[in-house]
Amino acid sequence: MEKRRQLIIEPGFQLRMALGATGATVILVNLVLLTGFLPASPLGLGPLSFGNAVVVALTEALVLLLVWRTAVHTSHRVAGPIHRVKRALAQLADGDLSVQVNLRGRDFFHDLADAVNHLAKVRRDELAQLREMVAALETATADQSATAELVARLRKELDQFDRRPDQERGP
Repeated sequence: MEKRRQLIIEPGFQLRMALGATGATVILVNLVLLTGFLPASPLGLGPLSFGNAVVVALTEALVLLLVWRTAVHTSHRVAGPIHRVKRALAQLADGDLSVQVNLRGRDFFHDLADAVNHLAKVRRDELAQLREMVAALETATADQSATAELVARLRKELDQFDRRPDQERGP
């Protein structure tokens, strides 16, 4: 599968994920670094001088940049598959049974993509079977007993296809 061209696919989700990871990192880095400058610290870094403050600030900036990049990249591997599955489900809802969700190897939600692909295949198979029954029904109209049997089979297949509660089914 090809590399996605767009890194930000679901901006709201990806921004929240990256900000959450970055915020947690800011707190953790500050706790670790600043406690090292306390007088009783086992790290014994000494008082926070200007030079130490610059080192702390640069370290924090580097760590935050790395965390931000990693969070956006990781959220991309979540948001991309969700976007593809949503698009495939919309296509299925519109009647396009040729849908196939393909994900990259390291993406998340392969089981969800497989489930959507299986759903589309089952619906394609059911539709093909219904078409075969209709074709047989069209050729059997001269023979009343064969017609009645095909109509019964067709009704049974339609009942399997439409699994909504009985009160919502058509005539």
